[in-house]
Parts: sequence; structure tokens; C-alpha cells
Amino acid sequence: MQQILDEFEHRLQNQPDLRKFPEGLYAPMRYILQLPAKRVRPMLCLLSYQVKNHEFTNAIYELAVSIELFHNFTLIHDDIMDNANLRRGLPTVHKKYNNNTAILAGDNMLALVYKKMVLAYPFLAHQMISFFSNAAIEVCEGQMYDLILTEQEQVTIEEYLQMIRRKTAVLLGASMGLGAMASNAPDEIVQKFYQIGEFMGMGFQLQDDYFDVFADEQFGKKIGGDILENKKTFLLISALQEAIGSDYDDLIYWLRIHNKPEDKIFAVKSIFQRTGVGEKCIHMSNTYFQHAYQLLQELESYGNVENLRIYLQSIQNRIK
Repeated sequence: MQQILDEFEHRLQNQPDLRKFPEGLYAPMRYILQLPAKRVRPMLCLLSYQVKNHEFTNAIYELAVSIELFHNFTLIHDDIMDNANLRRGLPTVHKKYNNNTAILAGDNMLALVYKKMVLAYPFLAHQMISFFSNAAIEVCEGQMYDLILTEQEQVTIEEYLQMIRRKTAVLLGASMGLGAMASNAPDEIVQKFYQIGEFMGMGFQLQDDYFDVFADEQFGKKIGGDILENKKTFLLISALQEAIGSDYDDLIYWLRIHNKPEDKIFAVKSIFQRTGVGEKCIHMSNTYFQHAYQLLQELESYGNVENLRIYLQSIQNRIK
């Protein structure tokens, strides 16, 4: 699988479509693609394709590249909306260049997504673009729901789960569905791959909520960032529901405090620990992953799912 990832990375970094003029448009696109990344979505596409195909073609790599381009398009625009300074520890595109350049770079990446899909699979283009566009629309809906929930005083767990399903999970599902589609899988099999990816995406995002608070620094995340932003994660929403007495009063107090970052992280993390919301978050994450494994087991009669299973396990166990 490392060889697959290395080959994909080589192709991504050497895309002719990213080495054109004007340089001011294409340099920002190359910049974000050179930031450290796991490439989860293109790997899911490639490994879903591999279930029925032993050899990778130029076309499937181009399809995987298009998925990564879309993902990075969303990151550029998300960072502008959030006014974020850093992405993976380095300046965001709009901070390194400027807002107008970042918007254009993101728009151009989105246009390249559909161009590459059509050129890679001309006979499946209508089917692929329709399938992928539905996912892209849901990603935009998820981003809007995220903005709405940020302003909404009270948020339920169900509302939060619906938001992360659209914002995060559907793109992982689409990545797997497109990989299966490229291998000429029947519609019911494509949908099963999609569902596996969606379940995995839910588990993946809930893990991120947990890791932001409880992971070690060497995991690569800035611990407590969500706490400082008062971000309505599964942990905070659950704690607001579970905390009682002084814990609830303290949590409300710290949500209003913005000038004591270390004290705030320590206090809110302590409340999370006392209310047990971290364990609840990981339990729900593991439940989603188990749903994904159950569906994957149903595909064993369809093709060789072993590499895909190993990869899903590596994602689930990424902090262990």
C-alpha cells in the first residue's frame, strides 16, 4: 500500500495541469497539494478499485487525483471562511497569497476535477459526474450547516451527526463509490462501497473530535484548538447535556472566557473527563467503524477486500 501511495503522490505532484500560466494562479494550487497530508480519499478510491482489479491504470490514478483536488478545493475555501492562519502547521493559501488568489485557485481546482473525470472515463462520465456531484452538493450543505450550528445556541447530537455526515463522510463514501464504479461494479455494489466510506467517515470525524482534546502532541494535532474556539464538537455538545451542578456552571463560564487559553483547555478537558464524554465519543466512533467492517465482510464474495480492510483498520488505529 505504501507503493500505491508513493505512486499516487508522484503523479499528484507532477500534474501537467498544475504547471501552466499564469504562475500566480497555479503556484497556490501546487502549494496546498505539497502540504503534509494522508491522502485518505484517493487511497480509498484506489483500494476500492483494487478489490476487482490487480493492476492500476492511468485512468484510475487520474480519478484519484481528481478526488484529492476536490478535497483541497474545499480546504482552501473553508480556510477563507474560517479566516484560518495555518493548515497542517503552515500558512493557509489565503494567508500566503491573498483572498482573491485563493478563491481563484480553489475554483480552478474544482474545474479540473470534472475535466479529469471526463478524460479518464469518457464512457462513464455521465454516471460518475452525477454520482460525484450529489456528494459535492452535500459537502456544501454540510459546510452551511456547520455555519448555522456555530451560531445556534443549542445543538443536539443528531444535528451534529447530520452535519458531519455531509461535511466529511459523504466525500469518503463518494471516493469509494467512484473507485468501485471505475471497476465496472454494478450499482448495488457501488452503493455498498459508498456506505462503507460514509460509515468510516463518521467514525473518522468523531475520532478527530476526541484527538483534538485527548491525543498526545506527537500525534500532530494542536491539542485543545476546538476548546479555544468553543467549537461545537461531539464532546462539547455531550458535555453540555451531561454536566450537572458546578461542572455545568464551570463549562458555561469557560465558554465565555477567551484570554486564558491554557487554563481554559485544562478546565474544559477536566469537565470532559468527569462527564465521560470522551469515552462516549470513542464508543460511537468505533460503532461506525464496525458498521463499515460488517458491510465490507459482505463484499468478500465480490472480490479481494483484504487491502481495503487493512487500510480501514490503520485509519481507525491511527493513534495507537
